[in-house]
Amino acid sequence: MATQTESKPGQIYLDAFKKWGVPAQFMVAMEECCELGQAISKVHRSGFSKESIEHLAEEIADVRIVIDSLFTLIDGLEEQADKQQVSTLIKFGKRVYE
Repeated sequence: MATQTESKPGQIYLDAFKKWGVPAQFMVAMEECCELGQAISKVHRSGFSKESIEHLAEEIADVRIVIDSLFTLIDGLEEQADKQQVSTLIKFGKRVYE
């Protein structure tokens, strides 16, 4: 079996799904999103301290990883998300510049 440093991210994600199962990895994704929300709240409450920003960066990295793992698992999801991101950004831009 390959070690973590020898594997590509996509393979690590697939191996995680095999090892712990899809439902468990979906739960991890939800938990990581919640932890990101908590980190954002901490920055809002306590300001831009070095500690709160480091924690925020850690949680952003965790969420990116679980999102990438979902892209690996679900065919076409990344493309759909990319299209939705463009559409949502256009709507957001219209609200910003009204």
